Amino acid sequence: MAAGPLFGDMVKRIESRRAVHFSSQGPTGTGSGDIVIDGAKSRLSFSGDQNGESTELRVFGDSVYISDTSQPGRKWLRLSATGGDQLSAMMAPVVAVITASLNPANQVRLYAGAAPFMTVGTERVGDRQTTHYKGSIQAAAMLPLLPAELQAQVRDRLTGSVAVEVWIDQDGLPARISSTKPGEGPTVTTYTRWGQDVDVTRPAEDEVADPPRLPPQPSASTGGH
Repeated sequence: MAAGPLFGDMVKRIESRRAVHFSSQGPTGTGSGDIVIDGAKSRLSFSGDQNGESTELRVFGDSVYISDTSQPGRKWLRLSATGGDQLSAMMAPVVAVITASLNPANQVRLYAGAAPFMTVGTERVGDRQTTHYKGSIQAAAMLPLLPAELQAQVRDRLTGSVAVEVWIDQDGLPARISSTKPGEGPTVTTYTRWGQDVDVTRPAEDEVADPPRLPPQPSASTGGH
């Protein structure tokens, strides 16, 4: 089935619901949370296990907050794609990809421009009857979602095709999305409670720590002097 008609109107339906609950399972862990869908102000909360460690995240368009108690009196570490510290600078491409992909409408926009999807059949996801589709997208299709100044940094990471499976419920909304990158296991996200009344807020400022600014390293040309 042509991807444009299948996914084109879904973007509007997703954005009209304003919020959704999700659970995810992937190669590095499992978890669940909530997404508020509000264009550039979209935001996400997540709680789960990643790489064997308990993790909480709050994701906003400009920052990612990670649960961290290494600094006394603080509960969160803030990373920003535009932060002046070395850790934020190093993590900027990762932060940019996370913030760009948090809105499920952005994922669906990518699918709308992909090659035709194949209909697998009808299946139940939880208590919903769905139609299961499968296809693929080019990883590089995500580049336009990222800030222009970071696209060059992540271009080499977004290579090859990504296998995608989507289960669409009777309201025309994604009930489940599975994506599999080459050489990795699938990441499966299940969406429930579309239109729920929920919000995601930033942590209190007095609970947040920014990465320490490390002194600049001497360049080879100065010989450390």
